[in-house]
Amino acid sequence: MPVIFSSSDSDGVVRLSSDINIEFVPLRPKLCRTTTVWKVDDYDHSA
Repeated sequence: MPVIFSSSDSDGVVRLSSDINIEFVPLRPKLCRTTTVWKVDDYDHSA
């Protein structure tokens, strides 16, 4: 399944330690009724 990585802000550049969007591109979009974007919240910086 194809994957798209993009920056979460509008500058268009994905930098180290920056927020990104990870989007899965469904092969058959009409069969995928849920969102294809993953979002990670509350990152534990101590890990």
